[in-house]
Amino acid sequence: MQLLETTYAAFKRVVGPYHPYTLACAVNLVQDLHATGQQEDADRLTDATMDRYAEALGPTHPEAISGRALSARSECSTDAPYT
Repeated sequence: MQLLETTYAAFKRVVGPYHPYTLACAVNLVQDLHATGQQEDADRLTDATMDRYAEALGPTHPEAISGRALSARSECSTDAPYT
């Protein structure tokens, strides 16, 4: 997961937090955080990422919509690791 965290930080720094590559990397990091039981960190990053998707692409863009599904799955899986 260290590599993914480093990659996410690099994307944010180089292309910005609203770039599609950065957002996609954030989604991958959220999934890893869930898988390793880091629910609070995953929830914070999910919220920030979904806000950025909506701001960058608009609330009706397919990626923003699928992001809301990720957020909903996150809320439903507070007792179990995300898979």
